[in-house]
Amino acid sequence: MKEDFQRSQEDLNRVKRLREHYRKNFKQGASDDAFLDWVQETLDIINGLGWKLPSKGEKMSSDKKSIKVAVLEPGMTQFEWREIVSGYKTLQGLVGGLTERVPVPETEDEASIYVNEEGKLENLPVSAIWWYQGKPYDLLRGTLVVCGSSDDGRDTDLTPAMLDRVKTFITPFSQK
Repeated sequence: MKEDFQRSQEDLNRVKRLREHYRKNFKQGASDDAFLDWVQETLDIINGLGWKLPSKGEKMSSDKKSIKVAVLEPGMTQFEWREIVSGYKTLQGLVGGLTERVPVPETEDEASIYVNEEGKLENLPVSAIWWYQGKPYDLLRGTLVVCGSSDDGRDTDLTPAMLDRVKTFITPFSQK
């Protein structure tokens, strides 16, 4: 019981030090909600990079893995195969901002499409047409990244068969 209390006190002290570090170095007078948002965002970034949070005394490691994806940029008439390092930051770099996952119908969650979350707000160029029941449903703007998805939601290699299924819903848009 005493050990549990001591451990919770140590954890509380760590959180207090982290909060003070945040307020001192980032935002003077920030609220506790802003601090907790920052902590959650930091954890999301760490998880997106594939890092495992170390136990006390361990060093931080990265399990970065290369995956095969298909990329479609505005003006391109076909998807281009690329090998990228799996992770949130890589996807952000490719789409040019915050990412949004667009679910692909009838692929049993085997494939994911990532786009710039603010592509429409920023009026990015149209890169593809989204079809639904044989009719144009939406316009996708900016760079698209298509990758495979595992059962636990991780990005994996995209196969040519998966890309073929995606192409039944998404067609490149070119204004030539």
